Amino acid sequence: LVSGILVNRQLKGYQRNRFVAFLAPETDIQGAAYHVHQSQIAIGSGGLFGKGLFAGTQYQLGFLPERHTDFVYSVVGEEMGFLGTTGILGLYLLLIWRIVAAARLARDRYGYLVCCGLASMLGFQLALNVGMCVGLMPVAGIPLPLISYGGSSLVITLWALGIVANIYSRRYALL
Repeated sequence: LVSGILVNRQLKGYQRNRFVAFLAPETDIQGAAYHVHQSQIAIGSGGLFGKGLFAGTQYQLGFLPERHTDFVYSVVGEEMGFLGTTGILGLYLLLIWRIVAAARLARDRYGYLVCCGLASMLGFQLALNVGMCVGLMPVAGIPLPLISYGGSSLVITLWALGIVANIYSRRYALL
């Protein structure tokens, strides 16, 4: 009880609104829960095959805020449907599986730990962004790696993949 009171005093107003919107989104659909509500509408309206590229109404008419960064998964869900989003998730899981395979082949423990850390970083970003778009996680502002618009996220992700490629290329011990 005391820790709840202390945490409540430390939260700013917008943080409190995001938390309330996550716990009870139906209370403020036009306010703090607007992003998640429109995201769920976009993903649901995509159906199995989607509406087609650049034919999504939520995206084209501007109902979905932050559609190029945080909620790009919702745009994919609306325009490419369930099959498109499943394909995207499959490609991410393949990428994470290849990073873990590179970790297993690393010649030293440091390379193994670096690869595992980068795989967990990518997996965490993926889970948080997708969970945020479907309403299972609170809105945190984490972009979808390699797909969302954002220079710094793209640079860091490509840098991390370059480190994994370097560890994989040096997998055999020098004699």
